Amino acid sequence: MKIHLTKGIILLMLLVTFSCSNDDEQPQTPPIADKAPEISAQTFTVAENIADDVVIGKVVATDPENKALIFTLTKNSDALFELTDTGELSLAKDKKLDFETTTSYTISVEVSDGTHKASADITVAVENVVEPFITTWKTTEANETITIGVTKELTYDYTIDWGDGTIEKNQTTLPSHTYVTANTYTVKVSGKFPSISINVGKDAHKLQTIEQWGDIKWESFYGAFAGCNNMIYNAKDVPDLSRVTSIAGIFARCTMFNAEDLNDWDVSTIIDMRGVFVDASSFNGNISNWNVGKVTNMLSMFAGCSKFNGDLNDWDVSNVTNMEGMFDNADSFTGDLNSWNVSKVTNMSGIFSGADSFNGNLGTWNVSNVNDMSKMFSDATSFNGDISQWNVSNVTNMGSMFSGATSFNGDVNQWNVSKVTNMGSMFRKATSFSGDISNWDIKNVTTMEEMLDHTNISTANYDALLTKWAALPNVQSNVAFGVEGLVYCTAFSERINLIDGKRWRIIGDTSCPR
Repeated sequence: MKIHLTKGIILLMLLVTFSCSNDDEQPQTPPIADKAPEISAQTFTVAENIADDVVIGKVVATDPENKALIFTLTKNSDALFELTDTGELSLAKDKKLDFETTTSYTISVEVSDGTHKASADITVAVENVVEPFITTWKTTEANETITIGVTKELTYDYTIDWGDGTIEKNQTTLPSHTYVTANTYTVKVSGKFPSISINVGKDAHKLQTIEQWGDIKWESFYGAFAGCNNMIYNAKDVPDLSRVTSIAGIFARCTMFNAEDLNDWDVSTIIDMRGVFVDASSFNGNISNWNVGKVTNMLSMFAGCSKFNGDLNDWDVSNVTNMEGMFDNADSFTGDLNSWNVSKVTNMSGIFSGADSFNGNLGTWNVSNVNDMSKMFSDATSFNGDISQWNVSNVTNMGSMFSGATSFNGDVNQWNVSKVTNMGSMFRKATSFSGDISNWDIKNVTTMEEMLDHTNISTANYDALLTKWAALPNVQSNVAFGVEGLVYCTAFSERINLIDGKRWRIIGDTSCPR
């Protein structure tokens, strides 16, 4: 049987065939690629006094798919900052900025969309804020006046906030204010205020605290807080002393002054440190790193500073000439001072007098320029250091040098004391001292009252002393020689020679039984 296909049928078949072909499917749109978040470098500028609960700024980042982003700090200098998940930047709790220390910080922030991450550096620029000198003062009755002393020779131009709503600007004279109500007030001073000198007789006891030194450029601290016996030290910053040459007496008689660490003070310009901590009986702060290389005078610097026991061995005292009374009655001081270069010192009178805990190694000290050693170790009841090699050839005054130094029994027989004129009470009540000093050349000594009273010098050593001293040429006449408690024996005639030939008065000794 034959099938005949017409043109119409053939066309229909072709259409059916094409419509069933795979090539006739519609093309699909490809998926969009998931892209990383975008973040760029950013800078925030903040005042140095910003609080830790204030937002510095919000870090900006975007995501192409508008996904939620999570922000994280990946580099954070000293854990100074903190960042929320949403990018809000602030200081970490209890952290502070300080323009004078660091003017900008760079931290790194990472942002994530859950799949991809990106990061950028964020700069926090710190703006300087003028910081006042802050103290607190206490009044105890109505209409009480507080006067803050200044140095008349210097120029002032300052603003003072008295803490009771009164603010005075462009002040050039002595600050003085009357408070209506008795209270404790915070006083803030800014501007040109180069020196402070508390009125010791009237208002010193009213000063309660030093809270902040601020940006004041000080020019003198001579006696600044002397006599402020109620003052407590709370300042965390340091004073600008770059124009100051004297801090003499700055904390004298500040009996409650309790600064734990003054190590960051730059005292490199200071020449005069007389009495800095005299009678500051609570002070035991760290000052071990002070650069005292320009200081020439340390008279009574720690005198009466009964709790002080700081490490001062690294101090450069090579320019100091006066150490008189430096540790006088510094009862707790036991510091090692063997590294000190004291070659320029001329006055060591009373340097360790009454420092009854001190027994430091001083054997290497170069004391060749010292002329006054009076009371140097008087009542230093623990001292028994080896000072046998000291060159004391320029000393003229050894009065009371070891008086009451009950532990001292050093060998000093080879000392060159030929220039000494005063040995009065030199070893008085140095009850352990039994040394031989018969080799001393005492030809210039005119004062020997109580010199050897109540010592432990043996009869043999006392006999040797009398024998050799009586033989010295040009021994001074009319000398009163105190030897209470000593016994002579073989030097009977030599003793008589000193009495009859030189008109000495030898007081307090006795003869051995004959």
